[in-house]
Parts: sequence; C-alpha cells; structure tokens
Amino acid sequence: MTFTIQSYIAQDGERFSLLLDRDKNSLPCFYATAFISRHIRSRSTHETQKAYLNSIRKLLEWAKIRNIDIESRILSQKFISVDELDDLANNLRLKVGSRTGEVVSQIKFNTHISYVTKYINWLVYELLVNPDNKSVDNFITRLHNVLSSQVSKKTGSKTARAQQILGKRLTTPMEERLRSLFDDPFQILLRETDKGSRLRNVVMLRILYETGMRRGELLALKLKNYNEGTAGDHPSLVIERNHHDEFDTRTNQPVAKTNGRLLLISSELDELIKQYLYDYRGELQFVGFDDESFIFVNHRTGPKQGQPLTISSFDSAMDDLRRKFTELAGLHPHLLRHHWNWRFSQIPRAEGYTDASDMLDRCYLMGWAHNSESAKIYNLKFIMEEANKKGLLMNADTARVNKS
Repeated sequence: MTFTIQSYIAQDGERFSLLLDRDKNSLPCFYATAFISRHIRSRSTHETQKAYLNSIRKLLEWAKIRNIDIESRILSQKFISVDELDDLANNLRLKVGSRTGEVVSQIKFNTHISYVTKYINWLVYELLVNPDNKSVDNFITRLHNVLSSQVSKKTGSKTARAQQILGKRLTTPMEERLRSLFDDPFQILLRETDKGSRLRNVVMLRILYETGMRRGELLALKLKNYNEGTAGDHPSLVIERNHHDEFDTRTNQPVAKTNGRLLLISSELDELIKQYLYDYRGELQFVGFDDESFIFVNHRTGPKQGQPLTISSFDSAMDDLRRKFTELAGLHPHLLRHHWNWRFSQIPRAEGYTDASDMLDRCYLMGWAHNSESAKIYNLKFIMEEANKKGLLMNADTARVNKS
C-alpha cells in the first residue's frame, strides 16, 4: 500500500493521526491533514478521525491505481466522471488488501461512501477560488447522486438485529471453562515465569465477566480506580472518561466509550486482583505504583516490561487462552458484555420492580445514556418472558374450558 495511517501523542496527551504517503518519503498528505485538523479533529474522537483517514486512504489508493490526480482534476474543472465514480464505489466496497474480492460490511461501506463524499466536497470548495459556477454545481450534484445511490439503508431488520443481540451469550462449555479458570488460574501452565501474565489475563476476563465493561474501559483502569474491600466497604472498580490522557503512553489509547460509573465487584474477584497486584505486578521492573499507574501491564522481559498493556497485547493474550483451552474458541470481550446483559435479565424481579427501574439500572451499570436504545433491546428479554407467561396461562385456561 502506498498510503499509511500513523498515530501520535501530542504534549497535552491528545491523540491524533496523519495519512502518510510512502512514495513521498512518508510525508503527511497535505489536503487530508488539512481536512482532518480543520473540520474533524476538534469535534470528533481519535477513533472517528482514523475512520475518516481510512476512507480517504481508500480514495487515494484508488486514484493512484487509476492514475487520477484528484486535485489537478478539480483545479482544471475536469471532474471525476460518472463511470469513475461508479468504479470508486466498487473499490470502496472491497476489503483492504483483498485478492479474492472480499467486501466490507454494508454499514462500513456506507461509512466509506459518506466520508469520501464529504472529503471530495470539501476539497472542491477548498481548491477552487470561485466555486460558484454551473460546472462545479453539476459535479457536486453528480458526486452526491452517484455515490449516495450506492448507499443501502437496508442493513437488516431492526427487530432481527435485536433478536440476534439477545441470543448472543457464552455457551455452557465456555462458561464452565471460564469459571474453572477463575477458581484455578494456573491450569496447564508449563512455565513458572508465566504465572504473572496468566493471572493478569484471568483477572481481566473475570472483570469483563462480572461487570460487562468494554475492553477499552478495562485497559484504562488505574490503581486509583480500584477500591479494596476494607472496613465493611464493598470492593469496587471506577470507570472514568479518559480521552487524551496525558499519563497514558499508548498511542492507540484504550478509552471509555460510555459514561463513568462505580461498579461493585465480588469478594472473590477482589482477592484475585490483590493477588495479581501484590504477588506479581509489584515484582516487575519499572512498574509504576502511583495513582495514575495502570493496573494491567506488560510482563514480558524487555524495555516495555511494566508498561501499560496495549490493545494488541490484550488481543494476543486472548488468542493464547483460546489456543490453550478449546472451549474458549469464539470468546471475545464484547461477547462477555452480551453475556452480562443476558445474566442481568435472568435475575428475578423484586416486588414492585418495573421495566422503567430495570432500564435505569441497566443503563447505569453499562454506562449508557438514559433511555438508551441498547438497554431497550436487552429489556425485551423481560417483556418476552412476561408475555409468554401470560400466553401459557391463557392457553391453560382454554384447555380447562375445553375439557369441561
């Protein structure tokens, strides 16, 4: 690939990314950089900025292959033709680096179309001194008509997607293996030196299992966010909004996408966390012990030992567990979040408990805004069960009437 996205950390902790051109000594692409810094960066998360750059990268890769100089075309007002726009749309649908014609999801394709359209539209008005003429208007109209016609609003039935989400949870063998690891974290461990990283991985899984928090929220936990169960107080973990954390050395910073909240944890998980912190994490070289130090760190010997665990290292750790324990095949962090919601729906309602109070509790514990659509989907579980109970009672009554 000619173009690559590189992420950086500013002195104030802000994360930002640049689109680099390898054919030009990896210099930043001027107009893509101007577009992001002036129109996207101030009002979007770093992840959104990267999504825009990824779409622009696909546009520039396509133009490179087709020998199209987009800026020159705009300046000369010999705009991209309808056939070329159709070809561009087909290219945006393909997965990056695919040699077998694999395509991205409809939702991702729609995003590429939207972001590329916005970028080209901006580029036209940025480059032309007098864009208020008929040929420019015609091109802008053609751009929107051709590309927007490729967008599909039929990304699946809303009801079907809700049913799909409700059905996502751990299989019984998966859950049994997880629970056995919670009780005995060092199963089939061959090397004594791997105990620290294994316990860390099991603690992370148990936190995800008990709280349903997101991967980014887990990796962003600091020592100050952990409250031991002492003097009658329940142990807890605190999730904070932490975008552009100046104390975080990770370029691809794990962040909390949801609202901050305090989550109570079990005494068993509390003991596991203490075992990890005191017996294993505390023995690492260069590891931090102040409030801003991260709980989960790299254990591998080398210059990065004691540094906060990255998203890619977390994913590698999960891959290792899936290889060692076949029951965990298919396990991923968000599945544990789905499973938490399924387990929450299994809790019998106390007398007087309502859909509204359940929604409030679920929204708080998941970090969602009040009246979240996600919470509504999961609350369908209660509604479906209550409806089926009434249906059974009605059918039983019908059967009694028929017999009499």
